[in-house]
Amino acid sequence: MMTCHAGSGSELNISEEVFEFRLRDMESLNWMMRKARLEGRKIRPASLDERYFDNLLNYKRFQY
Repeated sequence: MMTCHAGSGSELNISEEVFEFRLRDMESLNWMMRKARLEGRKIRPASLDERYFDNLLNYKRFQY
């Protein structure tokens, strides 16, 4: 399971919008992992690597 020990975006030097988006994304991924385990599927969570954090820093909101 993925966890976050930060309480706000400012602790990570990112906007609150990005922080909240990533928290929701993390919660969704955790839910999918729990569901897969309950179904007996083996899972391997992705690594939070440099590319992941670069995406956090370079986040751009989509304009519709």
